[in-house]
Amino acid sequence: WEFTSLISRSAKINAAKADAASVDLDLAWQEWQAAEAAKLNVYHMYFFDQTLVLVRAEEEGLKDNLDRVNRGAALGFMTRIDVAAADAAVRKMHGLVLTAEQQREQEQLALNQSLGIPAQENISLEKGIEPSAPENLPSGAELIDGIEERRLDLLALKSGYQAQEERLRGAVLAQFPKINIGFAHARDNTDVISTGFGITIDLPLFDRNQGAIAVEDATRTKLFDEYAARLFEARGEVARLVADMGALQKQVEAAQESIPVLQNMVDSYGTTLLQGKA
Repeated sequence: WEFTSLISRSAKINAAKADAASVDLDLAWQEWQAAEAAKLNVYHMYFFDQTLVLVRAEEEGLKDNLDRVNRGAALGFMTRIDVAAADAAVRKMHGLVLTAEQQREQEQLALNQSLGIPAQENISLEKGIEPSAPENLPSGAELIDGIEERRLDLLALKSGYQAQEERLRGAVLAQFPKINIGFAHARDNTDVISTGFGITIDLPLFDRNQGAIAVEDATRTKLFDEYAARLFEARGEVARLVADMGALQKQVEAAQESIPVLQNMVDSYGTTLLQGKA
């Protein structure tokens, strides 16, 4: 497998929602959720791949450090405490490697299950598939604006409400009398022709269809309440995710600002080590 762009399918679904009459919006919403879940699995796999590169490299460095400490202890320059500390660092890093490998495998299995392919099938990811940088994403206000026209579940609820409105209107009209007019034309065996007409009127003498009206009205109210609650929830989710991304971006910026300081420390230690060897 070459995993190119996981889900151009979600783009097709978004294009299809423009014609709500010809789309099963409930099914389209489920398909969109499955597509986005698979896309999230891919991003997680990419993250763990990058993580594994770093932790494996750090593990190799700590192993090399442990070898040097062991040699130093053999020569009497290091103590058993130094050896134990170096060994503990290697073991701890190896645990992080195993954890990242396990998490990566779990995401692989989840992706295979989403795509309906065998669990043992290995999907190779393309390079450069990382998510868009936060600064390239729309603002929170832009994401919230018009969300009721983009979320397929909200479109489905809106369509259901409109259909229920029509059913309620039909139930209201059914409480009024129905008038049927019929014409009759007949000829007997003596060639006598008879013509006439009849009128029938259905009188709502009892409940005037109030039971059906109440049922349809309650269903319409339930759909409206569910739509309003789902819309409120969707807007809240967007606001929360935007806030989380802002907090994470600040952490990233803080980490990036600390890189020059740490690099200067590494350079200083490197210089001191070379001077000691000289």
